Amino acid sequence: EKRANFASGNIGMMFEGPWGIAIQKQLNPELNYKIAPLPTGVTDGTMVRGSLNTITSQSENKDAAWTFLNWISGPEGIEMWSKGTGGFPARTDVSSQDWFKEQELFQA
Repeated sequence: EKRANFASGNIGMMFEGPWGIAIQKQLNPELNYKIAPLPTGVTDGTMVRGSLNTITSQSENKDAAWTFLNWISGPEGIEMWSKGTGGFPARTDVSSQDWFKEQELFQA
């Protein structure tokens, strides 16, 4: 419901993960909005959500999985993910690159 309300202009802001970019494009391709970092104050807080990757003890290919996780969380993997999803990169060495700085959506 919050996504539909945001897409239609009924609410002015919302907290959302990187997947929300594609959802908003589907709901309203003409929507003009920007993405901004969370506000900070005197004390820090913790967001109660996120995503993670794991290798289970039952994995038959632990070494290959470890190699992949190192790549996908490295600069090349994060850049590929960010360009593919439109999401904010989790690495400052990627978010400081020129291609990312030129993304209008994140210039708030």
